[in-house]
Amino acid sequence: MDYFDPLMNKFDVASLLRCSERTVERQVKLGTFPPPQRFGRESLWFQSVVYAWIEKRRAAQQSWESERQGASKSMHVVEAAVPAPPPALQTNPAAGPQRTSSRAATWQGAVAARPLFQSAPR
Repeated sequence: MDYFDPLMNKFDVASLLRCSERTVERQVKLGTFPPPQRFGRESLWFQSVVYAWIEKRRAAQQSWESERQGASKSMHVVEAAVPAPPPALQTNPAAGPQRTSSRAATWQGAVAARPLFQSAPR
């Protein structure tokens, strides 16, 4: 049998996937990445297995994008009615924007409330 399938160590796999070796270990432990073949203390993956895993992820990503594009074509856009602001907040565009500082509004409210507090029995 003339079949050559090179082995990749953890560093090679992590370099190919552009992640850390610890991430590869974590993904194996979670079951989202194929388990390695152990040769002594070294963890090795067959190159064909790693590339098959990448292809499977690639196909899943491509099918997600095509589903997404199909969904966006079938979506109907519904325009929401925006209610008019309350009469107290409506401004006269010819007069320009009205600016009042919050300090002035607080002072005016305090002046208007003073008679209420003065007439209250103690």
